[in-house]
Parts: sequence; structure tokens; C-alpha cells
Amino acid sequence: MVRVMSFFLFWPALESLAQVQCPEISAMGCSICGEGKCVTAPDVVFTFPGQPSVPCGTLEAFGSDGTIPLSQCSFLPGLIGDCECAPESVNSSPVAIAPADTSPIAPADNGSPVEMDSPVSPPTNAPVSLAPV
Repeated sequence: MVRVMSFFLFWPALESLAQVQCPEISAMGCSICGEGKCVTAPDVVFTFPGQPSVPCGTLEAFGSDGTIPLSQCSFLPGLIGDCECAPESVNSSPVAIAPADTSPIAPADNGSPVEMDSPVSPPTNAPVSLAPV
């Protein structure tokens, strides 16, 4: 139980370590997020008056392959906040987060002692007194 809880307590910190890998930009393409940045919410739908609604991931692909004219690419970063653009990681190799060990810790049911991480001293008959506070 403790192992599982500690995993969930640290999950937000682990999530922030995930690296962002931007798509390759063709010679006639651009990054809709701005140089060195890319979309992290590809399923969010971007809407602009007079234009068809399109998922951010599709819009990013259109920018990367040159479908979006370079003259229009320069003002897109200020309009696509919902696409959640983020800087590309320096090391863009994929990162895998190891899953938590969720196997239950079963108590010994045969009367044998349970193995513990640290030794426990046996109780003594000596009186215990608390230091004044």
C-alpha cells in the first residue's frame, strides 16, 4: 500500500520529466509553435474565424510539411495557446517511466515472522522516561 501511494504522490513530478520530441520540419515547412517548440496537446481542436476547425496535431503536421504558407506561420504561435506548445527537449530520445510495483504485500499466514526492511530491537524491562520539553 505504501509503495503504491508513494508512486501516486510523485507522479506529477515524473510526468514533468517526460520529454517533448518535435516533428521534423521540411525545407518549406515551419513550426506552428515557433522555433524549437512543438504541440503537446495534439487532440485539442484549434478554431479560427473563416478557417476550418482542425486538431492541433494536424495543424502541426500541416506546418511541418509546408501546407501552411510560411507567411502565415509567423503569427500562429500567438493564436494557438490551447495547443500547449512546449520547448523540445535537448535530448529528444524517448523516455519510459517504470511502473510502480503494485503487488500486494501479504502478511505471513503461517505464524512465521514477517521480514522487515530494518531490524527491530526487542522491548526491554527498563523504565522509559521522556526528556523535559
